Amino acid sequence: MATKVVLCVPTFLCFTRFYSTASKALTVGSTASVEKTISQKDVTLFSELSGDWNPVHHRKDNPVVHGALLNGFVSGVIGSKLPGPGTLLVTETLRFPNPCYIGDTVIVSVELTEIRRLISCKFNVTSKKYNNVVMEGEAKLLVKDI
Repeated sequence: MATKVVLCVPTFLCFTRFYSTASKALTVGSTASVEKTISQKDVTLFSELSGDWNPVHHRKDNPVVHGALLNGFVSGVIGSKLPGPGTLLVTETLRFPNPCYIGDTVIVSVELTEIRRLISCKFNVTSKKYNNVVMEGEAKLLVKDI
């Protein structure tokens, strides 16, 4: 459950802090990340769930990972780690500067960039093998009590 705390000083200036479900302050610059190796099974299961059987994801040479699957990993970090449970996505912008291939190990990173009524973050997914960004973007989030 997210908690909003308002701190007031004697000059009657008030500061708002948001706390995640882990009772830690959410601050600009807070980060969270996970590492994941993407298997053929992951891509096949995603194709079954989404209905996206585009051959670029299932060819023999260098099959490309679905962009929506990469975005799902970002969603997992946002909803489970930072800001955490109770977080709702309001808007999101995605870019895919480089392809991600089956077998790649990726690092999914999220950083909070602004904390107001809506929380802004930026994120990226980086291929460890090629040391390049395969997905990046920004999102605006709302933290609700759960």
